[in-house]
Amino acid sequence: MVDLDPKQIIAQTKQINDLNNLENRQTNYTNKFKLPKTATNLKILDFLTVPGNNSNVPYQKNECSLYSDTGECFIYNGWAIITDGGKYFNAVVYDGIIDFYKRIENKNLSDLGTTISDLDHQKTIANILASWNTPSSVNYRYILADYNGNTGSVNVTAGTPTVNIDYLVPSVNVAWLWDKIFEHFEFEYTGSVFDTDSFKNIWMTFPNGVTSIDETFEIFASDELTNANSNQGHYWDVYWRTLLIGYANPDPFDTDSLETDNSNYKLIVKKSGYYEVVTSGSINTREPVRLFVSKNISNTGAAYLNNLPEYRVMSTNLEPGAGGDDISSGAFYLNAGESVSVLMRHKNGTQDAIRFDEPEKLPDFEISLRRFDNNIISFSEAFSNFSIKDFITEVVHRFGLTLFKNKYNNTYDFLTLEELLHTENKINWSSKFSNQINEKYVYGNYAQQNWFRYNYNDKEANHNDGVIAIGNENINESKDILKSKIYSPQKDTVSYLSRVSNNYPLWEKEPNDNDENGEEPIKYKALNKRYYFLRTEKITNSVYLKSYTTGELQLTGSYWIENFSRMSFADVLKDYYTPINSVLEKSKLITAEMWLKDTDIINFDFKKLYYIEQLGGYFLMNKINNYIPGKPTKCELISVITGDTGELPVFMSKIVVNGTQITVHFNGYTPGETYMLQYEVADGVWVNPIGSTESPIQLNMPQNGTFTFRIYVPGGLSNTITATIPSYQTYYF
Repeated sequence: MVDLDPKQIIAQTKQINDLNNLENRQTNYTNKFKLPKTATNLKILDFLTVPGNNSNVPYQKNECSLYSDTGECFIYNGWAIITDGGKYFNAVVYDGIIDFYKRIENKNLSDLGTTISDLDHQKTIANILASWNTPSSVNYRYILADYNGNTGSVNVTAGTPTVNIDYLVPSVNVAWLWDKIFEHFEFEYTGSVFDTDSFKNIWMTFPNGVTSIDETFEIFASDELTNANSNQGHYWDVYWRTLLIGYANPDPFDTDSLETDNSNYKLIVKKSGYYEVVTSGSINTREPVRLFVSKNISNTGAAYLNNLPEYRVMSTNLEPGAGGDDISSGAFYLNAGESVSVLMRHKNGTQDAIRFDEPEKLPDFEISLRRFDNNIISFSEAFSNFSIKDFITEVVHRFGLTLFKNKYNNTYDFLTLEELLHTENKINWSSKFSNQINEKYVYGNYAQQNWFRYNYNDKEANHNDGVIAIGNENINESKDILKSKIYSPQKDTVSYLSRVSNNYPLWEKEPNDNDENGEEPIKYKALNKRYYFLRTEKITNSVYLKSYTTGELQLTGSYWIENFSRMSFADVLKDYYTPINSVLEKSKLITAEMWLKDTDIINFDFKKLYYIEQLGGYFLMNKINNYIPGKPTKCELISVITGDTGELPVFMSKIVVNGTQITVHFNGYTPGETYMLQYEVADGVWVNPIGSTESPIQLNMPQNGTFTFRIYVPGGLSNTITATIPSYQTYYF
């Protein structure tokens, strides 16, 4: 316990997030006060200012609690900062949300350690399916969407569509990432918004375009051939049917990635991944041969080799003397410890022998093994440029949240504007009112047009922005309230898997000037640092997943596809910012003096609305400025227009459309009560097709079109959601 001068008064300021600037998150603090240089204080401060001291107190977090004369706690485990030291030490104490923001300050998502690095993986069909089928063990998901790459044959009119996985990227669930941030920093959080589908079904894409295969690295190249084996104990013979090609080990080769067998027939990889075998040079056979690759051969006997499966055929008709050009096996996947070998057969297969004109002469033929490295999805590397503070800010602004710290522990409660401004948690402070000092009608730094803006690939675009409009001609015309780090999908939609879909560019299409040489007419340039938010929904339908580079192909009966429902800022502002109109329209900020006591400060609750009869209404407390016991305290009060809170007897959260079948989810229902689903067939004409006593309600729509749905219950109506029938979409409110 530090010593204070008996006459020392510590004034306190209490404040919450200032609604006049949604970009700032504010904290409580005391005014600067003096600590005398007593022996006790010098010891507590590690003898700061004493010649030769090495105190770290001015540079670190110093936990500090502040109590009243009667022993009641004003601040518990606050943050004391020693600002300077002369005749006295000068100190300030902060509490509230400062600890949270200090802990995440200058930290990136990659600083979450193994939480993020455990997401790193190779882009394979197996991992894509695992992200769909085992979500409890795989914390990313491949969401099928047009990322502006080569999508494959996704819009076929007949048969099963094929998705090119080379131009897919995974996404991370925002709710999962939010949870891991709080877990990592040992904070807890509460808030009703975190239990909603709107929060749980937001995903953030991997920010970089990473194809399945883009670049190769040679890890082995033979010096020369040494022999070929058919279990006859000598070199090139004239009657071999299957020829296992040996090679001389080069010096050196990449021993971290590869080893060879004792007979120099097998190339054994040490790392799982994609590889290709490339041969070059000429052969001295009498007839054309088949050149192929086999995996994991177990012996070199003639009978075994003659029946050995051809894993990858490199050439079916390699002519004698032909050479010069590289011949590739194409990409294939090997697990660590697996091996490949190169073999020849007569072009007709295993029934005819391979004959050589000069058996004693080794052909001028070389073998190399190359590894593909660019199909690694490294979240730990990509997330190193996204700050945790920016991520938290994106979520807080997207849902219009204000955070409140529990006084005695590290729990943070997040309230929506609806919960904050339309609360029934009210208290009458009329008896504490002293006098009104002033009244302002221009509140904060808002403008007539207050914009929430996405980031865009086209810097002139604004199609998913939203605006809060204020009808006050005496304030500035326009202001950007939020400039999001998140990119918006393109304005123009595309057809993807035969449905209207959004385009999230992670590749840029460029014309290929060499397409007259047989190359693809379009090149795809990878884009970086493009984070997108999107939703996803599961579709039960067949689709092929194929890597057009590796040749992998697999059929699946269901998949997850993109959805951008209620994600534009226009929708966000409608869903979460409508209550702020009760503050901003005809805004009124009153500064009044209030007679407050220690208990008022100790137990103060920013979550309440305060009724003051003398001022004729309810107010949100913005700031308690410089509270000193026994003196009137200046308070900033924001006038809140109350009235009807707009609460609905039942609330529809989403409608899932699967063809002509709809599933309507709602909450707020009472068991045993009948809820009637309705849809509008003409202006003001509603049909009542089905009733239910619980959520969800399922209905096969008898007609096609675009309809507005609602739920009727005795006592009122729900919100409305508009959906198109038939379709395969999920519509959120």
